[in-house]
Amino acid sequence: MPRWRLFFAALILGAGLAFPMAAMLAAPPQQEDQYVILYPQEGATVSGVVEIVGTVVHPNFVSYGVLYAPGPAPTADSQWVEIVFGVQQPVVNGVLATWDTTALPNGVYTLALARYRQGIDTPDVAFVRNITVYNPVEEATPTPTETPLPTAIPFTPTSVPVEQPPTATPYPSPTSRPEETPTPFSPAAEEEGGGFTLDVSRLRAAFLDGVKIALLLFGLWGLYVFSKAAVRYYLRTRRFGPPGKR
Repeated sequence: MPRWRLFFAALILGAGLAFPMAAMLAAPPQQEDQYVILYPQEGATVSGVVEIVGTVVHPNFVSYGVLYAPGPAPTADSQWVEIVFGVQQPVVNGVLATWDTTALPNGVYTLALARYRQGIDTPDVAFVRNITVYNPVEEATPTPTETPLPTAIPFTPTSVPVEQPPTATPYPSPTSRPEETPTPFSPAAEEEGGGFTLDVSRLRAAFLDGVKIALLLFGLWGLYVFSKAAVRYYLRTRRFGPPGKR
């Protein structure tokens, strides 16, 4: 334990023994010389975050600190824990410190207010004994019981016949009529049939072709005769002049 803590523990023990007698013999303190914790008071029960209210003043005020220790009263073995320390602002009927008890075990504690004055190394200490800290313990939430999942039943897929669309019936491709298709002359077919087959359409076409050729030749011949007569007439008129001028 640090030397200052040993010194502070011995000081607290001595002050705790001498405080009852000194309180009876000493005169009431002056208004400008006070160090006292007004709340919580001795025997109080607290929980959660507690505001420690009191007064700490002096003409030669330097600083103050608020501490707590387990146990109903201060002893030489008390393990003091600082709530605030080295506060250089005096307080009159105000909040000295905020004590968070939520992390402490439920039990009995002691508070101490230590005031430091200029030119004096020994602090003035005021105690509040037998303070019970009680924070209700939250009950643990019961863990929900897991319900086993039902056993999975294997699923066997059933094949469903799929109807195919009806096949389109192909339409017959147009074919030429037998009478429109010319039948070629075949000696083999003539021999197999045992007779001569006459193709009338072919004969008609050949006849028409012959007529066209004859008319064309006749036209050419007429054109030739006409051209020849025209040339002779032109030459005769150019040579002898028109009739009546000879």
